[in-house]
Amino acid sequence: MDLNEIKRLIQLVQKSGIGELASTTEEWVASLSGLLTDVERRRRLGEAGRKVVEQRYSVAANWPTWRDAVLGMSPPV
Repeated sequence: MDLNEIKRLIQLVQKSGIGELASTTEEWVASLSGLLTDVERRRRLGEAGRKVVEQRYSVAANWPTWRDAVLGMSPPV
């Protein structure tokens, strides 16, 4: 994974609310401890993650691009 990929993942997490970022051991422990004890937080993160997957990575979301590639058509610009 290169630096640009890492930056994109950080932006995705920050903008979509699908996770939490930590850079120190203390931050990781606090984040994971909080997830273990906070049911609502786990639910919220799970729902946000599902929404991102459905919008960006699902068959339905990618169907036009796939269809156009298979049929040899250029996707609309």
